[in-house]
This record gives sequence, C-alpha cells and structure tokens, in this order.
Amino acid sequence: AILRTYLRNSERKISPEGIAPRPLLDSLADEEKAKRWIRAQPEKFRELAEFLVRRISYIDQNKFELNLEASAEQFNEEAGDGRPYIILQESNMESKKSDIWVRDLLVEKGLIGANIAILNARKPAQFQAKEQIVIKERIQDILLIDDIAFTGDKLIQIIELFKRLSRSFIDIGKITFHILVPFMTLRSEEKIKDRYPHVRLYKQQRIQTVSDILKSYGTPRRLYELFNDIFFGNGNLLKALTYASHKIANEDAVLGPVFNGMVI
Repeated sequence: AILRTYLRNSERKISPEGIAPRPLLDSLADEEKAKRWIRAQPEKFRELAEFLVRRISYIDQNKFELNLEASAEQFNEEAGDGRPYIILQESNMESKKSDIWVRDLLVEKGLIGANIAILNARKPAQFQAKEQIVIKERIQDILLIDDIAFTGDKLIQIIELFKRLSRSFIDIGKITFHILVPFMTLRSEEKIKDRYPHVRLYKQQRIQTVSDILKSYGTPRRLYELFNDIFFGNGNLLKALTYASHKIANEDAVLGPVFNGMVI
C-alpha cells in the first residue's frame, strides 16, 4: 500500500495508558511506494496517477485535536448552556469505534462531562434502561460525536435507529440533534441537512472530494475526462483523498486504488 498508518503498522506506537490512545508517529505517505505505483500505471494514465497522489491530504493528530476542540467549544457555546443532553453512539466498550475514541478525547480535555448519559443505538435494551433518565430530565437535545464524516451515512443510520427505538417515550418533534464532527465533506453536510433540516452541525474543516479537486482552478480538463473514463461509476468522484494519522477510511469513503496501490 502507498499509505501506512499506525493502525496497519505491526510496530505501531501509541500513547501510554491513562489517557485516550493517540498515534505517536506521523503516518506519512511512503514516497518510494508512491513513485513505484505511478510508474506501474499504463503510460497514458501516469499523469493522472501522479496528480491524484500529489493531492492526498493528511490530517495529523495535532491538527485533528485542535479542530475537535474548536468544534466542541462551539457546541458548548451554542447548545451546552446547562441544558441536559445525552450522547447517542453506535459502538460500545467491547467493540470501540471512532465515536467512543473521540468522546474519550473530549472527556479528557474537559469539553464534555464524563457522566453524560449514553445511548447505544444498536442496543435496544439500553433504551428501556435510559427511558426514565430521558423523561425525568426532559431531554430534548441529542449529541452525536465522530471523527470524520465522508458520506454522512453512518450518522443518518444512527439517528434513524434512535427515532425507531425511542418513539414510544420521546416526542421526536421536540428533539434537536447535534452532530459534532470536526472534519466533513460537503456531500455529508448536504445529505444530513436534506434529511434533517433542523440538525445542528459543529465542524471546522471541509474535506474535498475528488470532484472538488478536479474542478479546482487550473486542473486540466483532460484529467477530469480521463478520471471519468477510468473510475466511472461507484460514486468515485464523491470520494476523498484524505486520511488521518489515526485511520484510513474504507473504500466507500476514499479512492481505494490510490490508497491501496492498485494498478488502474
């Protein structure tokens, strides 16, 4: 693979126990592998291959945390004014995903409370257990947290699960959903806003899709046409060339052949 992150590195190094785990090493692209990948392409595709590799965007841990903090501060200023809220997530301590990791970072930084009630959207039994908390405290604000939103699909799935499982004891019309994700594509924002016009988003950086990059000023038209010829279908224009030090997204979100070193 052209890229390597601490998640894929057998010698990965993460921060010591006692704090939320973080990668200690930058997960930079392997330049030699990138050059070999470009040379391995058919000659007519090499210019496009080099163009795509040079536009891979990397979010290091410091940049990620600075934007996460800014997003959380925005949430606290606009919504966390003493009103009770609960956190809605899809993972649990047995199968930790990015939502728990980001929540742990925010708790460590004192940006959200460690004792905020949590609902797991994929565990219906939890809804019955937390029903009295929601009713007693008159919860009307639900917070979803994640690291990066490439498509927005996961966030929509979680909200839909919540609506289905909680409709017996919550007036959904009175609920405000808050989504705290520091990095998002415009595609994600629009998809979420189209589905839930009153949702409140707390993000700092917009991730460019391949379409955004190819349409940017100065990109030769022939590269746009060549990309469409090679990567036609599968929503590839709407995928990203972005990764972070803590993970690489799956091929639903990023352009797989570039990240995985496939010949196009």
